[in-house]
Amino acid sequence: MDLLLGFFIGVIGSYYSFRFFNYLKIKATKDAHNKVYKSVLNNFNNKLVAFDYRINNVVEMSTSLPFEGDILIMYFFDKKEVSIFRGRDCLYSSTYCDPKILEDIVRAIWTSFANQINTGLSINGNFLDSGTVYKTNNGTTNGNVSSAKPKKTFKIDDILDKINIVGYENLSNEEKEFLKNIK
Repeated sequence: MDLLLGFFIGVIGSYYSFRFFNYLKIKATKDAHNKVYKSVLNNFNNKLVAFDYRINNVVEMSTSLPFEGDILIMYFFDKKEVSIFRGRDCLYSSTYCDPKILEDIVRAIWTSFANQINTGLSINGNFLDSGTVYKTNNGTTNGNVSSAKPKKTFKIDDILDKINIVGYENLSNEEKEFLKNIK
């Protein structure tokens, strides 16, 4: 009987020890991510982030952090995620970031770079910001480039989410027109 009681106490103690140490590990991971994302937000507020390009629903920006060096900020605006890369390596994912910090970063991205994100060209079915097209084609365009903006399809929920994050004034002209034509 004592052996059985000792076994159950050991199992229960091991379970709660595992949960406690797992909690500490997750908390440390979240704290580390929040520290990095707060530094990124600080760089946005101090205008230390550069717009690199937009391809389809991905926006790349770059900055430098004291404890990480040069980094790339990838904003996946269809998923509302922000990840931090060095080269091809993903260092941080917004999965562990405080939602309030992430919301502030997304707002800062749209406030800082709405014009670059919304201005682009359709090339073979892909959407690229016009600066990237200009750089890749050495300042020229060829027959594969349509200078007209691609015909976009909008979802009302996506536009309303964007308004909640960055405000009506940061919508593109096409998005505003879409809202005006809703019946």
